[in-house]
Amino acid sequence: MLYEYWVVGTRPAEQNGFGIDAVVADAAMTAWLRRFLLLPDEQGIFSHWRSLVLGHAVKGKAAHDARLVASMLHHGVKNIVSFNKSDFSRFSSIAVHTPEEIIGGSMLA
Repeated sequence: MLYEYWVVGTRPAEQNGFGIDAVVADAAMTAWLRRFLLLPDEQGIFSHWRSLVLGHAVKGKAAHDARLVASMLHHGVKNIVSFNKSDFSRFSSIAVHTPEEIIGGSMLA
């Protein structure tokens, strides 16, 4: 989700972000919107999210990751790319790949 990119991208590096300027982050989002399908943020996602956070005892900031997984499940998306595979390890219904795996030639399942 693009808002997750914005949060991490514009957050200062010393707070585990990338410290990207807002203008640069917006330009990247504009480019992505030209290349990728943006799936709707629909009401049904909440039901998936609620089930995930209760079923996996998700608390705090990890609820953001559960929100991504809920959206994936709602739209039938099976793969995600993340710098932090461990953030998604509790969700066995999706496959998580690192950028290094993708660049290194690992195929998405």
